Amino acid sequence: RLEADRGLIGRRLLGRGHEGQRLAREGGRGADAHARAVREDPFCVGMEVTSRGPRSRDRQDAPAPSERSTAGDPRPWATMNPVSFALLGVAFCLPSAPQDPAIGFAYPAQDVTLLAQVPISAFGTHAYANACWGYVSPSGREYAIMGLESGTTFVEVTTPHAPRIVFTSSGPTRLWRDMKVYGTWAYVVCESTCGIRVFDLSQIDAGVVTHVGDITAGGPLETHTLAIDTDSGFLFRCGGANSQGLRIYDLGPDPAHPQLVATWSDDFIHDAQAVTLTSGPAAGRQIVFACRGDTPAPTDLTIFDVTDKSNLQVLTSVTWPNSFQAHQCWLSADGQTLYLNDERSDGFRPSTTFVL
Repeated sequence: RLEADRGLIGRRLLGRGHEGQRLAREGGRGADAHARAVREDPFCVGMEVTSRGPRSRDRQDAPAPSERSTAGDPRPWATMNPVSFALLGVAFCLPSAPQDPAIGFAYPAQDVTLLAQVPISAFGTHAYANACWGYVSPSGREYAIMGLESGTTFVEVTTPHAPRIVFTSSGPTRLWRDMKVYGTWAYVVCESTCGIRVFDLSQIDAGVVTHVGDITAGGPLETHTLAIDTDSGFLFRCGGANSQGLRIYDLGPDPAHPQLVATWSDDFIHDAQAVTLTSGPAAGRQIVFACRGDTPAPTDLTIFDVTDKSNLQVLTSVTWPNSFQAHQCWLSADGQTLYLNDERSDGFRPSTTFVL
């Protein structure tokens, strides 16, 4: 996943670890990939973008870090300098390049410098990790929130060369987790009996993260991913057991206790981005860009207008040749381009990243 904002480019790389574990269910080569992922590939945090390539010309328009508001901003790409922004990238490093004796392992890279490494063993007895998101506290300190095999961890990355584990919360054992933040609150879901786990981050600078409870309203407790429209204050649970679609919660009145306000269950939603449009004739409309469908069923990008929670509307759907499974999508900073990945674009199908 690539997330960009006015020339600050970070990379979330889920390599053989994620894909290998998925393929393990299919046996053969997948099982080998899984074994390599969890036994050989070290887990690393801390990559510095040292060259921004063609997007560097946009940097002149971006405000300096000191000019940006950082207090409680839930968007990891919106407020950080090039070094700390990139620290939110998390990778299963591929052991295919020559070993670097300084860090004990190798990874293929171009214009990216490893600044620090936290082995997965440092988080306890977890065989793997999964997703990662970022949080900036009101004081400007920066944190990575990462899903583990059996829980969620919070790592301070304010000092790039010295990441520090602040708190790790245990949870059901499961391959998939996802997390997002809203204000000083973190929300975590998983493909098990998590519901929506709610964490209070208001005291994280003092080393205190509080698990305040789990939200269980909305049917099956399993969830594949989640999205939050931080402008409107609505949370969207995506996927889960029984091919769940979207389950929508209002965070505004009480972020510690999200209230279920709507559902859409016509089809499986794998992942989504939710935004409130800020310009043009549709300004103020709340839009969800959803990766819809689960293999072997048809897959596409479906765009919803969710402004009226009592009348969710499908605006359009877009597909592409040789589609397998729409996996994730993200808008460009100017809102004019959407990037989408087909999950099996790594040799299983003749597809790639599509610009829609």
